[in-house]
This record gives sequence, structure tokens and C-alpha cells, in this order.
Amino acid sequence: MTRKLEIEAALERSLRGGVKAPRLDGRFDAAVWSRIEAAVQRVSANGVASPMPESARWLLVINAIGAAVALVLVVYFGARAFGGVELSLPVVAAPEISATTMNRILAMAPQVFTGASLMFALMFTSLGRRLRFALRQFL
Repeated sequence: MTRKLEIEAALERSLRGGVKAPRLDGRFDAAVWSRIEAAVQRVSANGVASPMPESARWLLVINAIGAAVALVLVVYFGARAFGGVELSLPVVAAPEISATTMNRILAMAPQVFTGASLMFALMFTSLGRRLRFALRQFL
């Protein structure tokens, strides 16, 4: 086992001696940041907006809706469990739906959901971003 460790240590020293990496200083950092800035300028000059701000807005909206639903549930069930208060909610009767209408809805639902999910997924591709940009210009 010691012989194997000695061989590995010799290989490590050999590799470290053979590969010389240049020292990185402030010039390297400045060059990297200038490349990043140039790439950002190119993207904004092309008119194609970065998907990050729009995605951040979507996440903010979805999180706000989720937080509102969670808050309503906590208040409702917390009031019932800890306060001894019985909240009476208005009862809304569901509309009557015939069996044929329900069968049609159930037959079309997978296709509608699939189409909607494909359109939603398309929004996050480069083609979808270009289409949205074109629609914004048109509308």
C-alpha cells in the first residue's frame, strides 16, 4: 500500500511541476467583466430581452398567489381550531351538467391541457421569446 501511495505522490508532483498556470491579477478580472458587459450590450442591441426579468416577475406573481392562499387557509383553519369560532361560508350550488356535456368535457380536457402546457413551455424557448417580441411590436 505504501508503494502505491509513493507512486501517486510522485505523479502528483510531476503533474504540478509540468502544468504552470499563470497568476491571475486585476487585469484578468477586468477583461472578464468587460466581456460580460459586451455580451449584455449585444443582447440589448439586438432587441431580444433577457428572459430573467420576466421569469422573475412570473415567480413573484406565483409566489404571491401561493402565499395568499396559504394565508387564507391558515386564518380559516386556525380560527376554527383555536378560536372556537365557527365561520359560515355561503353555500354555492354547483350548476347541473348533463352526462353528455361532461363526457365531451372529459374527452377534450387532455387535449386542451396538453396544448396549454406546450404553449407555456414554448414561451421559454428562443422561438417563444422571438414570437413574444414580435407580438409586442405588433400590438
